[in-house]
Amino acid sequence: MRLKPLTHVRLIEVGAPWKTKEDVIRHLIDRLHQEGKISSPEAFYSAVMERESQSPTGLEGGFAIPHGKSPAVRSAAFAVAKLAEPIRDWESLDPDNEVDLVFLLAIPEEEAGSTHLDLLAELAKRMARAEFRKRLQGCTTAEELYRALDDDGEWAEEGRDGVAGTKTLVEVTACPAGIAHTYMAAESLEQAGRKLGVAVYVEKQGANGIEDPHTEERLKAADAAIFAADVSVKGEERFAHLPVYRTSVAAPLRNADRLAVVTQIRDGVGIDRDLGAARSGIKYDFEVVIPGAEFGIEILGENLDDWEVGLLVALLRVWETGQLALGGKRTRGPGWGRLRDLEVLRAERSELLDYLLDGRLRPLPSTQLDACVAAFRNAATSAGGPHA
Repeated sequence: MRLKPLTHVRLIEVGAPWKTKEDVIRHLIDRLHQEGKISSPEAFYSAVMERESQSPTGLEGGFAIPHGKSPAVRSAAFAVAKLAEPIRDWESLDPDNEVDLVFLLAIPEEEAGSTHLDLLAELAKRMARAEFRKRLQGCTTAEELYRALDDDGEWAEEGRDGVAGTKTLVEVTACPAGIAHTYMAAESLEQAGRKLGVAVYVEKQGANGIEDPHTEERLKAADAAIFAADVSVKGEERFAHLPVYRTSVAAPLRNADRLAVVTQIRDGVGIDRDLGAARSGIKYDFEVVIPGAEFGIEILGENLDDWEVGLLVALLRVWETGQLALGGKRTRGPGWGRLRDLEVLRAERSELLDYLLDGRLRPLPSTQLDACVAAFRNAATSAGGPHA
């Protein structure tokens, strides 16, 4: 699919002297108005700035994609500015991003399923690819940049049906305008799946309606779901049987690799009540869940005191020895279990985002764990409660 029909050399400015985000947006809107793409510059400017207030449109590597959806847009189009000097205060996913290449996307209010919207979606997907951005950054004239939008053979579709992998993720992307972030997030997630060997299938819920909808068979075979969305997910009940990781539509643009990794399912200990013993060999005398059952546990505590960490450690050690029932039921419940490779981590507020994206927190050394347990015992004793 070629992008040139959606713009024109007259809609591209190289070496633009504009110094602020507002100046860039207004000048590009003027270009779109002069080309007859929008009917009211002020109405479209309001739509763009409303979108700017919702989440950053700056990305990384010098790029930004302001965009708006408005009745003032006569036909879908985009304008481009390559700035003479970067803008350092354009709100971006990368806080160090210095914006010097801006794509302004004009999205019509009612044009679902049109060729124009297909082209805008294709532009958004290409902008998620580092090689495309690098090619545009090297252009020195409007004509050169216009030609670089479509290089034959460069942008063939790849891996749209997912990849073979040990895990299967079904995902949904959606944003308010239904174009830019929706398709960029989908492209980033698909790239991450190919890189990690995870089968990734993305349903786009955007201005074109629902694209690539998940089939019943695919949903049944999936291990987990990711909702990367800033609006309500349509048909959410379809995912009721799956663990769902929810995040913003911008999160995959920050680091889709980590997003895919953290969502992979971790095995637990399955227990077979018919045999009368856990797979780990611990005996018991009551019913348990079906053979091969999986479970996972995460405990995330913020700004914990030492005695609170000690309480968690004490509980986890009880669980490790097989003395704590999962779900609080001894019959027909999740059963008994043992933790594997127990590691206690400590989280502070500043680390929570890193944790959600890639699970990195600081492990507590064993000496500190012992001190935390001692602190819990002292706290319990001081309070007159039972000894740990």
